[in-house]
Amino acid sequence: MMGGVLFFALGLFVLSSFVWRIDIEGNERLVSETVSVFLEAQGLRVGAPKFRLSDRALEHALLTHFSDISWADVETRGTRTTVRLTETLPPQPVLNRQTPAHVVASADGVITRVAAWGGAPMVAAGDVVQAGQLLVSGVVDLEPDTPGTPVLYVHAYAEVWARRFYPMEFAVPFTYSKKIFTGQTAKSRAFRLLFLRNAHINAPGGSHSFTTYDKITTHHQPGVSGRYPLPVVLSVTHFYETAYETLTRTPDEAKALAQQMIIGRIIREFDFAADVAEIRVDFHQTADALLVRGVIVTNERIDRQVAITTE
Repeated sequence: MMGGVLFFALGLFVLSSFVWRIDIEGNERLVSETVSVFLEAQGLRVGAPKFRLSDRALEHALLTHFSDISWADVETRGTRTTVRLTETLPPQPVLNRQTPAHVVASADGVITRVAAWGGAPMVAAGDVVQAGQLLVSGVVDLEPDTPGTPVLYVHAYAEVWARRFYPMEFAVPFTYSKKIFTGQTAKSRAFRLLFLRNAHINAPGGSHSFTTYDKITTHHQPGVSGRYPLPVVLSVTHFYETAYETLTRTPDEAKALAQQMIIGRIIREFDFAADVAEIRVDFHQTADALLVRGVIVTNERIDRQVAITTE
């Protein structure tokens, strides 16, 4: 009996000398898998001996390798290592006021307003412009009526607004399929043993004969007080049988759905800087569907600065 207790205690002591869980927090632009691959190359991986790791060395390696990281904290407590990151602010493309620049169109449109500070406006309200077209020139001719006179290169800046047109065309069928849940469920369990190179053990049961189904899998790593995760991960998968039934909608219901889809597109694709000025929609009913054709008209800024050289 005493020997078994000692053997168990020795086993826990040995297992507590390794890292069995790694959490990465604070990253948004950086993909966690990218950080994990780099840390693994530095020696930090699930199952790594703790005595071979240095939290401070890992912090220095992260800051040196990733230019997107401004602060890093690596903390190993028990069998768990937590990597906390703070990313740098994304650089904003800003031209120095001393840099000569043009203002060009970032998109096609019909000009509605030009407010220029510096430079020579090349367009006016009502003009049709294309993406890349010069709107405000940073090259100013002080004496345009005198050939050969020198020109002045300035930093042109302007707010240029234009009406833009976004066509849309789609169909809303009167007959459609809807997924439903039958109420039949099944559940399977599996164990992953981290100390045996992620060996998987499937628990008995959990089989099903569902043809179509949704599934949700959850993972749980037991441990003591959150600081000593054990080298075992329990996975539980729930299966929910689904089926499809055929339904029909009336022309009025199809029209209401089309209007919802148009509003959803506006919410998804247009930011707060774009003013939706008009929505033009035509409906045409066929035997099978409601055809929708239209255009979304916005009023938005299309100015973009481009540096120029004086060479």
